[in-house]
Amino acid sequence: MSKYVLPCNQCGSSAIIARSQAGMTIPCEACGENLQVPTIRNFGTLKEVEAESLTPVASKNSLWLSSLAAIAFIVGAASLTYTGMVGWEYYNLLRQVAVAKMDLTKNEEDFVRDVRAASMQATPADTWDYWNEMTEVGLSQVSTPDFFRIKRYIESLRPILFQWGTTALVSFAIFTGIALVLRKSKNSR
Repeated sequence: MSKYVLPCNQCGSSAIIARSQAGMTIPCEACGENLQVPTIRNFGTLKEVEAESLTPVASKNSLWLSSLAAIAFIVGAASLTYTGMVGWEYYNLLRQVAVAKMDLTKNEEDFVRDVRAASMQATPADTWDYWNEMTEVGLSQVSTPDFFRIKRYIESLRPILFQWGTTALVSFAIFTGIALVLRKSKNSR
């Protein structure tokens, strides 16, 4: 099917049209001015475009944009999947904390203060039992309390959720934008 060049009187750019658009009004892609496509009888006044010169440029651009859209979609899907996995782990940890009724608001100073207060109230027999346990097990076997480990891990997951969630949103926004550009260019042909 033959294509023709319709010049814009407003900005000087031109639109590529087909005979099937005869008599229609189309917008100029450069300035938005409404262009009146001539009737079939007046198409002879327009310059015809060679099919070879138009196709390779359009297909190269659309191939490049399609590849970029595919990459954005893959990055978005991978980021969303990773965000979902980290989010599920985060949710399970918070649920375990709620079930165990752990107080994650305490810090190390509060813990040391509570241990000192408990040791001051211990009986001599309790102190002797604790001393015997320490000599059997040793100080190296004493570990960080679970709530501190869980609290630090939960705090380390928050930035990961934010970063990968943002990456997924941005990637899908790029994909959507490119898809809309490709659809618009396909509809204008």
